[in-house]
Amino acid sequence: MKLKLEKLEEAVKNHAGIFNCVQIHHEHNTKTVSFQHEYASPASHKEIPELGKLHDFYDTFGSLLLYSCAKSNDAAVYVGAPGEWASLRTNFNGWIEDLSEEERSDYLPEWVDTCIVIGEIPRTGNYLLMATAGVEAGRIFEFEHDGFEFIGLAKDIEEYIYKMLKPDGPALLGIASHMRFIEANTSSQWWIRELVINDGYVVTTE
Repeated sequence: MKLKLEKLEEAVKNHAGIFNCVQIHHEHNTKTVSFQHEYASPASHKEIPELGKLHDFYDTFGSLLLYSCAKSNDAAVYVGAPGEWASLRTNFNGWIEDLSEEERSDYLPEWVDTCIVIGEIPRTGNYLLMATAGVEAGRIFEFEHDGFEFIGLAKDIEEYIYKMLKPDGPALLGIASHMRFIEANTSSQWWIRELVINDGYVVTTE
């Protein structure tokens, strides 16, 4: 049975804030960047597994883009619509399809062939996965291609989104590692030093 995640929906809608940044290689220059969260209305979807609160999530959001910054086209994470899962899977497979059997045994978790690729970390080649088999079923992982790691993030999609709305220092560091806020007609790159949320929560990358 589907159950709309009303508290999560309100948390996303009410969540706002800024990134306080310094210019890379010129830290005396500072910049404040506002962000927003973009989401599509839920639609009717078939064949969504009954695990990891996926049904409930997609009864709440059609898709979800977190920490979107329009001027530079940066974002922290994208959870795609179910209709995008196949193309996301194809892109993810590009990283693993040429591995030998020995390499697959060494580098890949047992659940990788049946997992759902539900999203991506924009502009990175890293992907958001949900395991669908074994003891990890329903859990959210990030595939980090630089190092070929599968990093456990949360017990389900709801917990993952809540963690992203209030990231700790290491999580913010991960966000900062790929968001550079490069705007048109400039090559300046910016490093997130601090995230300030409208409920008073502050976290830094230092």
